[in-house]
Amino acid sequence: MLAHYGIEALVGIYKLTIATIVTFTPLKIIEYIVKARFAKGNINILSLEDVKKDSSIEPKPYDIVVNDKRFFRHFAKCATVGFGEGYMNGWFDCKDICDMGTRFLRNNKVPITDLTLSKLRNTVDHQTTGFLSARVIDDHYDLGNDLYTNMLESNMVYTCAYWKDAKNLEEAQINKLDLIARKLKLEPGMTVLDLGCGFGSLCKYFAEKYKVSCVGYTLAKEQVKYANSVLKDLPVEIRCEDYRNAAKTGEKFDRVVSVGFFEAIGVHNFRTYFEVVEKCMKDDGLSLLHTITARDQGIPKAGEFAEKHIFPGGMVPHPEDFQMYSEGLLVIEDIQNFGAYYTPTLQAWHDNFKTNWSKLEASYGQKKNGRFYRMWEWYLLWSAACFNSRVLMLYQVVQSKRGIAGGYESVR
Repeated sequence: MLAHYGIEALVGIYKLTIATIVTFTPLKIIEYIVKARFAKGNINILSLEDVKKDSSIEPKPYDIVVNDKRFFRHFAKCATVGFGEGYMNGWFDCKDICDMGTRFLRNNKVPITDLTLSKLRNTVDHQTTGFLSARVIDDHYDLGNDLYTNMLESNMVYTCAYWKDAKNLEEAQINKLDLIARKLKLEPGMTVLDLGCGFGSLCKYFAEKYKVSCVGYTLAKEQVKYANSVLKDLPVEIRCEDYRNAAKTGEKFDRVVSVGFFEAIGVHNFRTYFEVVEKCMKDDGLSLLHTITARDQGIPKAGEFAEKHIFPGGMVPHPEDFQMYSEGLLVIEDIQNFGAYYTPTLQAWHDNFKTNWSKLEASYGQKKNGRFYRMWEWYLLWSAACFNSRVLMLYQVVQSKRGIAGGYESVR
C-alpha cells in the first residue's frame, strides 16, 4: 500500500514538472511542436474558425479540427491522456478517429511521458490490494449490463472476435469461441476452469456445444448476475471470487482458459496467474490464454488514458512475458497473433454503441460531467487505431505442463 502511494507521488511530481515546462512555453511554440508531430502522418490540424471562414478548406476525414486552443497545451502536458481528454472536452473533432490514430501511431514513437509513467507504475502491483481490484470492477465491468447489451452481440462476448470467414460480429464471436474450443481439444465430459469468465459466454458455449462442465471466476457482480440468468440448467458454476482462490480448492481441471482477463491482473501477478493455472490443471491438461499484447518494449504496458478513465490498473504483457513468467511451470505449445481482427471488432462495438445511444443516454449521459459519450467513443476508436497500427496485438497462447508427447497440432 505504501509503495503504491509512493509511486503515485513520484508520478505526480513528474507530471507537475512537465506541466510547469509546458505552461511557461509560448503557445505558438507549443502549437508548432504539436502540429509537427501530426504532420508526420500527413494529418493537418486546422482551426474551426478558419474552416468556417474559408470554404476552400476541406478537412480530410483524418484531419483534426480544433475548437478550443486549450487542446495544444493539454496534449503537450499529458500526451495520450491529454489527447483523449481533448476529444472528451470537445476541444477538437475528427471524422475518422481510427484512421487518424493509425496514421499518428505509425509515424510517431510513444511519447516519453507515457513510457516514463508506465515504467514508474510497473514498480508496484496495481492489483494486489483489494480496493484497487474493486476499482477496476466498479469503473469498468460494473458500469451497467445495459451498456454492454447495447454494445456487444447477443452472446455478450467482450473480447476480440475472430473474423476469418465471418460476415458480421455475431459470426465472428462464435468463430472465436469455437476456435478456442478446438485449440483446447475439448471432449464430452471434460472439466474446464475459466479464469475471468466475464458474462459466462465461453462457459455457456462450451457446455452447450462440447458437453463439458465449467467453473468460472469473476469479481464483477453485474457479470455474475447476467451469467446466472443465462446459464440455468447447464453444468456451469460461476463463482464471484478472486481467481487466485481457484488454487486453494484442491480441484483439478482437464482444461484451463482465460480470455481477456490477463490484462487486468497487473504485471506483478503475471507469475501468480501461471502458478494458479499449473496448480489447477491436470498433468495431461491444456491451457489457453487470450490476451492483448504490446508489440515490443517501446510500447508501455499501461496506456495513460485507459488508466485514468477506462480501465484503472490495466497492464498488457509484452511477447517475452509469456515465457518469462511461466518458466518452470508450463510449456508453450502454440502462439497465434490475430490482433488485426480487433480493429473490426472495436468498430462494430462503436457502431452498436452509437446506434443504441438513445437507449443509454438517460443512464450514462451525465456521467463524467456529461462527457461519457465522447469518452467511450474515443476509447473504442483509439483502441481500434492501436490495433490497426499494430502497436497492440492479440495473442492466444496454448500451454501444457510438460510438453505434449509427439507435439501439439494447432488449428486456425
